[in-house]
Amino acid sequence: MTRKRGILFIILLLVVVTIIFLPSKFGRQFYADANTTLFEVVPTDAAFVVEFNSLNRLRSKLKTKNYTLELQQLDVLQQFSKDIKLFDKLFYKSEKNRQIVHEGELLTVAQITSSKKVEFLYIAKHPKLKIDFEQFSKTWLAADHLFSNYVFEGHTVYEFKFSTFESVSVCIANEVLLLSRNSVLIEKALSELEQPRGNVSRQRDFLKVRSKTGNNADCSIYMNFETLPNLLISLTDKQYVEVIPQMSSWGNWLGLDVEFLEKGFDLNGYFVPNPKNKFFDALQEEVLVDSSTMDHVLPENTAYTFSLSSKDFHQFIKNKKSKNDEFQTYFLSWMGESLTYVITEPTTTNYKSNQFWIIEIKNYDLAVNSLKQLSDENGALQSVSFPPHQLQGLLYEDLFAPIMGHQFEPIRNPYYTIINQKYVVFANNADALKPFLEQLDFDQTLAQNINYQQFKSTNTQVSSIHQYVNLANSFHLINAFLDKSVKKNWAAAFRYFEKIKPISIQLTPYNDLQVIKIKALFDKKGKQPTSVVWRSELEAEAIIPPKVVKNHDTGENEIFVQDRNFKTYLLNKNGEILWTKQLDGKILSDIYQIDFYKNTWVED
Repeated sequence: MTRKRGILFIILLLVVVTIIFLPSKFGRQFYADANTTLFEVVPTDAAFVVEFNSLNRLRSKLKTKNYTLELQQLDVLQQFSKDIKLFDKLFYKSEKNRQIVHEGELLTVAQITSSKKVEFLYIAKHPKLKIDFEQFSKTWLAADHLFSNYVFEGHTVYEFKFSTFESVSVCIANEVLLLSRNSVLIEKALSELEQPRGNVSRQRDFLKVRSKTGNNADCSIYMNFETLPNLLISLTDKQYVEVIPQMSSWGNWLGLDVEFLEKGFDLNGYFVPNPKNKFFDALQEEVLVDSSTMDHVLPENTAYTFSLSSKDFHQFIKNKKSKNDEFQTYFLSWMGESLTYVITEPTTTNYKSNQFWIIEIKNYDLAVNSLKQLSDENGALQSVSFPPHQLQGLLYEDLFAPIMGHQFEPIRNPYYTIINQKYVVFANNADALKPFLEQLDFDQTLAQNINYQQFKSTNTQVSSIHQYVNLANSFHLINAFLDKSVKKNWAAAFRYFEKIKPISIQLTPYNDLQVIKIKALFDKKGKQPTSVVWRSELEAEAIIPPKVVKNHDTGENEIFVQDRNFKTYLLNKNGEILWTKQLDGKILSDIYQIDFYKNTWVED
């Protein structure tokens, strides 16, 4: 169970790590030559690299955005800001030297040190790079500061100490400036110069993504899936760290271009999948289909979704070389083009009752008969009535492993129900399904959320994989996997994280790469609660959205609704049925309230 739950955490944590590193790196303007000069001193064990050009341009651009203040409160951005202020303090007497960091090209490289801390190496390049360290050190000593230097791999490393606990190490090598609070990071960078075949700029998969990114972007971000696990492990609770190294089996380098927008940011780039990874190998063969059809059965309190779209899941499983005898018999014959894993907002770190699988149906009768046959042959759990739904239970282990492998925690012995003859929803137990269905019954779904629909309209709808993340609903979900050393910071920063919503992540195969599109909005309102205001047991499933009307005598709100059998109901605010009327067909128009008895009642 632990291993499978951890894969989900990796995905969510990657989103968080990417987002929190974004804002401090904006302002980068690239050109098509995909220059890799600065990367020649990037250590091969770098986990995360961000490239940008001008801090002054960054500040100018951020001044025009309405979310700058909130983003500046994030811990990692504050650490970046402290580093830059320390460099300013070092160069405060020389504006030319100061401009090297503020105006020149700059890489920020995240690495894990021997103390298991995330620390940063800064690599800068500027046309006017020229520092007279001999004169600089004399000025430094004259100000009663501590100073020392030593030679490493033929290059002099200078250490300028402000106090016992605060210092900056500096070195110039191959016409680039290296800066860090930790001299060990500079030494590792210098070692790369002596082993040119081992530096990042010579790695084939890095060059693949680098050649396609860095054009007309505000900044570019590069993640190394071989070494990124070392960074994530430092953030992960001990009981889950064993799953983190598995992400190296996904692939190698990921490169993303970032565009800083008025209401959020877009990230577009490429990922180099591992050719031996069966899931990505099968994905490369897929014909693209619409990946956004599930929002009618996704509650508003959804925290995370992973949707896989396929024209033919039978062929996908064949390409993936999965054993599929039972799955083919009971599922493949009626499956549509989408399979979605969903987690709704949990109220504790235990989210077992918040996990769901949704299958699109292409043949309703076949779906009903196949699932009944599975129950008859494998065994069934006692059905549960939840009007207008009937919840059926299956004795079955890990339903979707033939398609997803073991990427997510399995649903064992699930309960399921069919929605509008179009979808089957599976959950760990019947009680878990009830609140999920309540939101669907009352149209508290993403399809009815205006903000989400506006967000969706700006996305490309065709992809193989579509993921949706709402950080506002993910506090406990992410907190479940965090190491205790970072839980406190996560809790304190959550009021800023929750405003980065929604987020969509789309993957589409392209030759031997995966194209990645990430879109994130910034919502100053932060978290908005969602809940079912009332519930009533209709005789059949509702077929129109409940309509709020007002009682002309009491002024209280009442609910008008129609079920699948065309019976209409009027209910009070507590969900109690006041009256019903049988109609001959479905109400096709909107519902309007009129003053039929001319009693001068006026609707607010």
